[in-house]
Amino acid sequence: MTPLARAGVEASETKEADMRWQVALVGGVALGASGCVVAKEGTWTFDGDIRRVVVELGNGDAEIVPSGTSKTHVELDFGGVSLSPVGPYRSGNAVYVNLLCDGVCGGDVFVEVPDDVWVEAHVHRGDLDIDGLYGGELDAIVGAGDLTITDTSVPRVGTSVGAGDGSIELDEVGCVSVQVGAGDASLDVPAGAYKLGVSVDAGHLEVDGGIVQDDQAERCIRGHVQAGHLDISSY
Repeated sequence: MTPLARAGVEASETKEADMRWQVALVGGVALGASGCVVAKEGTWTFDGDIRRVVVELGNGDAEIVPSGTSKTHVELDFGGVSLSPVGPYRSGNAVYVNLLCDGVCGGDVFVEVPDDVWVEAHVHRGDLDIDGLYGGELDAIVGAGDLTITDTSVPRVGTSVGAGDGSIELDEVGCVSVQVGAGDASLDVPAGAYKLGVSVDAGHLEVDGGIVQDDQAERCIRGHVQAGHLDISSY
């Protein structure tokens, strides 16, 4: 190829690259322009027969505690840009706190819930603190961050920690499950007999002597460790 022809090819490639960059830039601007600015700050209160509370948070920290009443209170300090609406709302007997953006959002949420409700909480990136819940059911998931559960008496508890630390302390136990990805977690429960179903992939698991394996026991503990560590202890 002659130098002139080569120069022509290079100029054409440069022009195509510039066009691709302009298209990408325009697409990015169009995406930002079509998104909505999200500013959710304040308190929401839901009264009546609430049986289920669902919290999903993409980025930030969440805290869930008892309300001491039949009401559910949600306090938000949350903002960013999202293509779809976010925020708390009620549907039937359930309260949903949807804070999972398809843009760039983040912030904190504080939730007070009645006793004897089913609480489902999922924090993708951040910390989740749960304290003092009584009755009902509890599912708590943290993708990347720390999970802390204290002074809780819930018949069925399901927990999962992806990458981070988990500390689960239960005053009363019916059946509890703990899934650990690449993080470290501890489960502290009353001593006694339990149906045990535990397994480990490439991680490590310890069970102290106060936990007695009994296939006929009414209480159960299930645990699975992928590449992290799980310590099951008793008091």
